[in-house]
Amino acid sequence: MVVIEELEGLSSMIKMPKNGNIPIMDLRYHKIDEKKSNNIIIVDTGRYSINTNDLWIYFSRSPHKIVKFLVNKVATEKHGFWKSGKIVQPARSNIFDEIDMNLLVWKSLSGLKKNIDDTEFDYIAIGNGSCDVGEFLCKTYGRDKILFTEYGWLPWSETCYISRFGCGMQSYLAHLNEETLKRIEYKLEDIQALRDRVTQYHFKKNKNRIIYKDFVYIPLQSDSVQSNMKKDFKMRFSDFDSNMAFLRKVVPLIPAKYKILVKGHPFAQSNVSFEKIRLWDRRHNQHVDPARIIDITRDKWNNVDIYQKMKAMIAINSTSVIEAILYKKKVFTYGDDVFSNKGLTYNRINDKEEFEKLLEGKQDTYVFNRFIWVLMLSLIHI
Repeated sequence: MVVIEELEGLSSMIKMPKNGNIPIMDLRYHKIDEKKSNNIIIVDTGRYSINTNDLWIYFSRSPHKIVKFLVNKVATEKHGFWKSGKIVQPARSNIFDEIDMNLLVWKSLSGLKKNIDDTEFDYIAIGNGSCDVGEFLCKTYGRDKILFTEYGWLPWSETCYISRFGCGMQSYLAHLNEETLKRIEYKLEDIQALRDRVTQYHFKKNKNRIIYKDFVYIPLQSDSVQSNMKKDFKMRFSDFDSNMAFLRKVVPLIPAKYKILVKGHPFAQSNVSFEKIRLWDRRHNQHVDPARIIDITRDKWNNVDIYQKMKAMIAINSTSVIEAILYKKKVFTYGDDVFSNKGLTYNRINDKEEFEKLLEGKQDTYVFNRFIWVLMLSLIHI
């Protein structure tokens, strides 16, 4: 088990039952478990409605008390999430809970504040907070009074995590460094069991094995041009405002002998011109085969087979990075996330000679299992 003081109190993995109660989520590390039961207000901020359902699934089964459930008018009208009591969304299509309490619709920030202010509460629980409503709540009530949630990992479609102070680079996980990880004990059999489960999950989805050899794999992030935002949540923690800008940076770094397999984000159509990227590649690598850049977005290749056969992954801050770490694969990242500053990835390598040296060299994976163990202690299984 975890043996260092900084990590005591991280939640154990919890398999969510369909009915009945579960133990209180052990959040002593986050200093919210000072009372046996906390009063929780769940706020659907609109953009992260699906995450709000995860909060309902968890807190409705815990000793905590949901004292108010505030839903966004736009989300209610657009998605019908709460009218039917069901969530229909690609990541949670088989998960829904009937809501057995009165849902209050808020239409404006002033109305939202009024509904919160007339209620005695300990914490406000929302989605990942990277939206105007989340920022308003943090500014009004203090970030220490907000609980955040977003999809987890391994696999992300079946898990979530709840965090103080924010998600991703703002979460408690992001603040753990390499030296901290090195002092962690873990159970190898449990990590292997997790690896086996993730492997089974992906082969159940897609059994087709990748036909390519000698390739680098690039999973793209949600593209800010398509999201109608100045920057999408994950793009905010990178140096790019689009996938095109990202590909222009990394493609010239990749030695000509490797194919480049590019996969778009599953829930966001990518604004990428592969023809322009191929021309850009030729401009920087005169003798390269332009056909080496292959769009596999619509191909049904098994993800684990890709991980096991790739030379390396290049990503901004994709969830796929976590899975690649699970399989102890080499990853080059060009954005920040919970895996940053831990010796897990090569981050922001922009020199071509250095990139090639690291690509062909051997990587120290000592902290990989320790990082996965910390994630396992943080996940809630939905």
